[in-house]
Amino acid sequence: MSKLRAILEGWWYYLTSNKAKTEMSKPRTAICSLCQHKDKVLNSCNACGCFLPAKTRVEDAECPFGYW
Repeated sequence: MSKLRAILEGWWYYLTSNKAKTEMSKPRTAICSLCQHKDKVLNSCNACGCFLPAKTRVEDAECPFGYW
């Protein structure tokens, strides 16, 4: 999947509140909340720059550190 497509897909699931994708994002969000690379103000990853509420909803997305 292209990075642009993954970004758009993540934002789509985030904005439409897709229930299945929201459930999938919960354990990922919990992991990110404890990560030292999380920007707590912007709710993004300092390593990849992604907005975490959107990225955690993309099935093919991966943590740059392999945490999920």
